[in-house]
Amino acid sequence: MKHSLALITACFCAGCFFIFTPVSAQVQGASALLIGKLTDKSGNSLGNVRFSLNNEGKKIRGKTDSEGTFQQVVKPGATYVIEWQHPSMVLKRDTVVIPNTGKYVEHNATFTPQAIAAGDMLVSGNIFTRGSADFISETELRTLAMTLKEYGRLSAIITVSNDAPEPKTKKTKAKTTKKSKKGKAIPAPTTGFPLLTLREEAVSAYFSKNYQQLAKRLTIVAAGTPEANTFSAKVNSVQPSIQSDL
Repeated sequence: MKHSLALITACFCAGCFFIFTPVSAQVQGASALLIGKLTDKSGNSLGNVRFSLNNEGKKIRGKTDSEGTFQQVVKPGATYVIEWQHPSMVLKRDTVVIPNTGKYVEHNATFTPQAIAAGDMLVSGNIFTRGSADFISETELRTLAMTLKEYGRLSAIITVSNDAPEPKTKKTKAKTTKKSKKGKAIPAPTTGFPLLTLREEAVSAYFSKNYQQLAKRLTIVAAGTPEANTFSAKVNSVQPSIQSDL
């Protein structure tokens, strides 16, 4: 009888221990806790911002509180890409590496992601052979495409222009003065509007061929005057966030 009573008492105590295991001990079993804070450049808290922690194709979704803070159980030694979902702007993604100490760790991190707003320059450069609509470089085109693919809420306005006049040497200027007539300056060589049309078509064809889905989010225009860069792209608009995505 005594043995039976002892066994019942042991089982009861074991059950009590299981039921009343502290929450902290359960969290410690995961080995790591990310304690984050989200602020803008001025240090102001960004509250009620949804986010996802992405690691090896798996996403953990959450939301900052009114003070811009959050806590999330994570894997030690893992690298997470954080995508922020702000309703009125696009915040660039952050990356955080969780330490692996072999025991439970709380990792504190403050995030101040750069905001992308309408009118911001995304990329610019001279991508055309001088006086031609042929590409000498596609780097800027690919960079723009990758940015738009990464941030699906952005649309862009592309501007193409004529070539800027080549800088003249002192010797060239002296010859120009002698050959000018009636005090008129010799104009810089231009190829006229048809070149701009060809450049617009070349950029449009590039995106239609290589990034057909992105082409719908582009507006291509011609600059009225020669520019320092024959190609530039700025943020045209930022679509409102879809809160249900995160």
